[in-house]
Amino acid sequence: MKDLNFEGIGTINSGEYNEINCEGVVKCKGDVKAERIHIEGVFSAKGKIESKYMECEGTGTFSDSIRVDTLDIEGVMTLKENAAIEANRITCEGVLTSDGEISADYFHAEGCIKAKEIVGDTIEILNAKGKHGLNGLKFNIDLNFLGGYKKTVTHYVSKIDTIEATNIIIEGVRAVNVNGESVTIGPYCEVDNVDCSGTLKVHNTAIVKNIQGATEVHYD
Repeated sequence: MKDLNFEGIGTINSGEYNEINCEGVVKCKGDVKAERIHIEGVFSAKGKIESKYMECEGTGTFSDSIRVDTLDIEGVMTLKENAAIEANRITCEGVLTSDGEISADYFHAEGCIKAKEIVGDTIEILNAKGKHGLNGLKFNIDLNFLGGYKKTVTHYVSKIDTIEATNIIIEGVRAVNVNGESVTIGPYCEVDNVDCSGTLKVHNTAIVKNIQGATEVHYD
């Protein structure tokens, strides 16, 4: 399998490759398999992507599904409608926007997430003001641009419709449904519905409207 290296404008056709390095502007026209994909420039893909390791430090736009062992995001990654991510491990310190399902055994984010659904075993989204990720910047924004949430709020960084996992820790998240066994709703969260089969912890700055099933609830 050959390597592909782009520093200018290029196109990738369907096929199997060893390593793909994008430092320019690259369009992927078909389904691609690779051992490693590294994006520093502008990358767009219309077909399915499969890789052992993908790193996005630039801008990536995907119209079909992504299947990877490990995905690291430090730039901006956008998945359009019907494009899903399946991974063993996802870490995000940048921006991830997805209209499809994100599935990962381990999902850890300290950036900005907008997603319909994230499912996995362990999900950690640590965006609280002054503690993680954005180093205490204060947000007072109208979240219309994040999907139609019209109320002006402070501190929300991520918006996710549904989060479902065994272990969940979230901070600075606006969510509709959070379902898990061990759930921590941290600072500056607003959640409509929590369904917890074990222990639930809720920070005193968080808003949780409905709670079901928790065997223990702790407020701090």
